Amino acid sequence: MSFAVELGALALVMILRRTMGTIARGRKRLATRVAPGFLAWCRADLERLSSVQLLEVTAGKRASMRKDTWQIFLDHPFVGTGLGTLETVYPSYETLYDGKIVNHTHNDYLEALAETGILGGLCCAWFLGVLFSESLKRLRQLNNSFAGALQLSGLVASTGFPGA
Repeated sequence: MSFAVELGALALVMILRRTMGTIARGRKRLATRVAPGFLAWCRADLERLSSVQLLEVTAGKRASMRKDTWQIFLDHPFVGTGLGTLETVYPSYETLYDGKIVNHTHNDYLEALAETGILGGLCCAWFLGVLFSESLKRLRQLNNSFAGALQLSGLVASTGFPGA
């Protein structure tokens, strides 16, 4: 899911840059040469990762964790339960017990709302808004430089992080 969000953010930025007329013909040629290698690398990486056995949370457990975390937020809507308290608060809200300790809900947005309430959620939304608007401004200034590529990489990576 996070990877899909990252790809969507990258596509959006590239579309915005294309409509502003900033993509040069040479970059298009470079992209068509680099893209097949990147896709092959992603496929090999996914195959390697699919063989790893982790203590992963099932899809049903994740859905339950989202619902339970939302309930924590509803019970503490204004200031939340406090940063870092999810591990302590969550057991009393847990509807699908599997014997494992839940220290994070695998959804940073919901966890932030549960721990900080509406006030913290507004702060997070403000931060994300500033991050994206300043990043897009900076991308326009840096145009076709290596610094611009790094800026774009950081922006795309930050879009996929919260939903992990």
